[in-house]
Amino acid sequence: MKHRTHCTQGHELNEQTARVVLHTGQRKCRICEAAYAREKSQHHHPLYYTWKQMRQRCTNPRNHTWPRYGALGVTVCERWSSFDNFAADMGERPDGMSLDRINPFGNYEPGNCRWATPVQQARNKRASWIKNHVAHEAFLTPTDAETKG
Repeated sequence: MKHRTHCTQGHELNEQTARVVLHTGQRKCRICEAAYAREKSQHHHPLYYTWKQMRQRCTNPRNHTWPRYGALGVTVCERWSSFDNFAADMGERPDGMSLDRINPFGNYEPGNCRWATPVQQARNKRASWIKNHVAHEAFLTPTDAETKG
């Protein structure tokens, strides 16, 4: 029985690639190399930094914005663990805009994110969101309040 060689990600290497791996010490197969090249090219995409920072503030307790995001339970949807999916869902970022959650208490997901101006974002903070929605509730008639609850 032949000895099978695998790359660092567990992909089985063919005989020729296995010889190259043994000779050079390189432990990446073509699948891994292609994935690495694709990921490396994404670093140059205009949205990559936005995507990376979104994920960092929700998943990395050492990130300086973690207390306002991840520590409060804000998460990134599973679909957006892929940069390609995030870019496809959000489209290109218009000049002067940045990523904003429509409901500041919600998560980063397609139905709750938009590109917003700095003014829109300033008006969409948690404190102002509560203030606006509580004020709106105060003006409901008793019938409206019953249908809401």
